[in-house]
Amino acid sequence: MEHHATKLKLLFICWLLLVPTGIIVAYQFFPSEPMELYLVAAFLVFAGIVSYFPIIFNETPIFLTQWITLVAFLLHGLFYEILFLQFSIIMLMFSLKIKKDELYRYFLNSVMFLFVSLISGITFYAVGGEIGNHTFSDLIGPLIIYQLVNFIANQILYHWSGIFLGKKERFFAKI
Repeated sequence: MEHHATKLKLLFICWLLLVPTGIIVAYQFFPSEPMELYLVAAFLVFAGIVSYFPIIFNETPIFLTQWITLVAFLLHGLFYEILFLQFSIIMLMFSLKIKKDELYRYFLNSVMFLFVSLISGITFYAVGGEIGNHTFSDLIGPLIIYQLVNFIANQILYHWSGIFLGKKERFFAKI
């Protein structure tokens, strides 16, 4: 129990240092296209609904908010993607009714998905991707790279989280 409490404290401190900082970095260094308040509300409602009703596959919740956050990212930028994804994680944890001894799952997933968003978003910008209204041909290359980096970063961080939690996980999750 003491070991679990130590890990929870460590995760909370990491979350407290990293997530607000990551959101500020996204806001300051990767300017977003302005988003009307009604659109913010619509994205939050849609992301919340999708997150609250995850697909359970092999006892693993799968939530499809990536498609919502991808649209937010492509139209409005990294800041909004991170904001909506963090909200989605909160809704997912509510839907799973996590217990106090599972609280680490929120902090771990929040930090993990923050890094996935930052890494893939920064890569998108680095290969010439631009947010806003562009043609599909302008987006296809950077978008493919974004999705590949997103997938690989997710798998690596998922693997590392398993190591942190003392679980033996395959590098690529078994389907």
